[in-house]
Amino acid sequence: MGILPAALLAFLSLPLCLSASPFPAARVEAISGNSLGWGTSGHLPVRSVGFQAFCAEGALAFRTDTIARIEQQADGQRIYFNLSGPACGQAEVEAVVRPVPRGALLRWTVRYKGEAKGFFPWQTGFIFDFGAPVVSASSVSTRKWVKPTGKFAWEVPGDMAYPDFECQVRKIGLRGMPPMALATRWYDGDWLYGSDIRRARFIKAVLPKDAPSETTFTFALLNAQNTEPEDLAAIACGHPLSFRVRASRVGNLYKPGEKAAATVRIANVSDQPVDSELAWQVRDYYGDLLASGTKRWRLEPGMATSFPVRAAYRKQGILFTVTDLSVGPWTRQEWLTAGFLPERPLAPPDTSSPFGMAGFISTPSRYPDHPKPETLLPLAQRIGVRWIRTAPFPVQGTFTPEEEKGTRDKVALYRRYGMAFHPQIGADLMQRPGWQDDLRVTLKKWGWVSDYIEFGNEMNPQNASAEGLRRAGADYVERVLKPLHKIMREAHPNGKVLNAGLGGVWEPYLEGIEQAGGFGLLDILSVHPGLQPKAPEFYEGWKGWVYRTQMEDAFKFARRHNKPVWITEIYAPTPPDRSAVDLRTSADYLVRIYVLSIAMGVQNTEWYQFTDGVWYAFIPNPLDPEYNFGIIYTDLSPKPAYLAYGAMTRLLEGARCLGRISLGADDLYRVRFRKGGRNIDVLWSYREKHETDLAWWPPEEFKNKSRRPGMPWQPRWRKPVALSLPASRPATVTDVMGNSRTARPVGGSLRLELTGSPVFVEGLADER
Repeated sequence: MGILPAALLAFLSLPLCLSASPFPAARVEAISGNSLGWGTSGHLPVRSVGFQAFCAEGALAFRTDTIARIEQQADGQRIYFNLSGPACGQAEVEAVVRPVPRGALLRWTVRYKGEAKGFFPWQTGFIFDFGAPVVSASSVSTRKWVKPTGKFAWEVPGDMAYPDFECQVRKIGLRGMPPMALATRWYDGDWLYGSDIRRARFIKAVLPKDAPSETTFTFALLNAQNTEPEDLAAIACGHPLSFRVRASRVGNLYKPGEKAAATVRIANVSDQPVDSELAWQVRDYYGDLLASGTKRWRLEPGMATSFPVRAAYRKQGILFTVTDLSVGPWTRQEWLTAGFLPERPLAPPDTSSPFGMAGFISTPSRYPDHPKPETLLPLAQRIGVRWIRTAPFPVQGTFTPEEEKGTRDKVALYRRYGMAFHPQIGADLMQRPGWQDDLRVTLKKWGWVSDYIEFGNEMNPQNASAEGLRRAGADYVERVLKPLHKIMREAHPNGKVLNAGLGGVWEPYLEGIEQAGGFGLLDILSVHPGLQPKAPEFYEGWKGWVYRTQMEDAFKFARRHNKPVWITEIYAPTPPDRSAVDLRTSADYLVRIYVLSIAMGVQNTEWYQFTDGVWYAFIPNPLDPEYNFGIIYTDLSPKPAYLAYGAMTRLLEGARCLGRISLGADDLYRVRFRKGGRNIDVLWSYREKHETDLAWWPPEEFKNKSRRPGMPWQPRWRKPVALSLPASRPATVTDVMGNSRTARPVGGSLRLELTGSPVFVEGLADER
């Protein structure tokens, strides 16, 4: 397309008002749709766009009405609006509009100085009047990698870059016109909720509750024909170049010995020639440099170039591809990870396995930008996930043939990849009239899917006195457990009742359940023992939201009532915050948590969660830890924890745990498993602590240390503990990436150096 003609500025003044046409018709007719490249017969893609704000109760607060005045500026126009609505006197709305390649960039400023309101987000935002019917709509979110500079208090300069949301590119097909794009610098996961293209005309733009306030929204209206989403995002963000590093496979996974391949694409989205330089390197988990290089280009406007970056790898583990693009002072960095691990044969579900996952972010029927289960399940199957916490069926009183087929197809799909279901039914069901009948019908119809039903999630209070916790536990029994148990025994006699997973295990709450007879209604005690950012072994003599003491309390009650224990959420998230753990530590903690849980007797441990993001927003967000719990990124490429999960299950699936063996110190760990007639010992040291386990708050003492090692290929643990163990023959030592070496004993002893990263050792002698 190149630069749109000068008549664009006249076009821009038209669509910035909700009124029909405040301009002379001749001014509009002078703009040809063909000359703009948008459409035919003089039609324009957008007739009008305006802003509206609604109060929490659903009443209009204010909206743009007509244009008050336009100020010409060197590179565009500043437009001031007349407002209407009850709060129009307390609000101001203006927009700065300037041409960019392929369209226009709009920067809206909304000021509100009235009383604080809870603006209703699902009606507050931008309304578009398109010039033709919408026939298709889709959304792609681009991301950027940010180098920590200390701009934010939680950043550590020198740490690895972290992913962040950049732009949501909303592509809209209009009948008889080339596709257009609305590229916003904020994200609205509900834009096409339920794949309803009628929602394309509204973009949610949330205003703060506080007053007075000033909020800025920037988006671009662009011709999207024959253009990549990354190019449109780069235009909207004002970059000279579009830059993308894309994996060649879903998940970017390979078998050891294969060659990983990524495609680097660079496009000039500006109106001037651009000279650029690109440098790249590929390193593995151990810091070995596998590939590197530099390239220079001069790209004319509209030109694009691409080339592959390849690296062969014979080991198991993770590779990090880091690329740096620069144009004078402008720089951009991209990261891409690749995983190397063996494929696994498909196998039927195995409910004896302790290796689960507490859910996928995968509801494309509601959120079209979510990955499909068909995409995620092979990635989970490859690392040995055997349980999945999800409800494949809705809870309702009747089912259409289409709904029945959808459920059966979903169950068949998960079972094909060896997944057993642990359905979790939302407690909000209880607000529905006739919920008990609906649940009874559902369980009678779909009980065959799973014998393990959990109702609700973390319904226990967090901030209450001991007596308040006891009352809450008793109330939960009366209000939830008793009716649920009754329905289960009627509709699904073989079903096992799990309590709503306890968000923190507090002894008084369990006492309340016990005193009300709740353990007689439970088949399995479900817990979510928090630990972030503490290690699972952390203990300082007090009971808090840490794994060790909470699991002790859980088993104290479970054993008293002869109930199994499930962990239906456990985690080690990796936000870039310096008060959290790094990628390598997260992988180590994952293995340590599973091994400790199995040694305690936990039947099923479900990791939270598979992908980054949250259920309503499949994007990176470094400012909110909730978005960073995954073992794979939102582009589905792996983190080290993904490879550690796979290495652990390959060695321990089907093994019988014989318990912990003392190494003479509480901070040295050895847990023995028996598999196929051989011993597998898992060993590690807790002697060297991660900074987040130290008495470090406030964190100034560790301001630039708590995110060691900085780069994910630099060793995390630096103080190994030497240890000698009886061995009569060579042993196989395997690390968390799945790579093995042979260790030979000397004088009947095998020398090992233990760190915070567990090792799996096969061949140690039996204890006498």
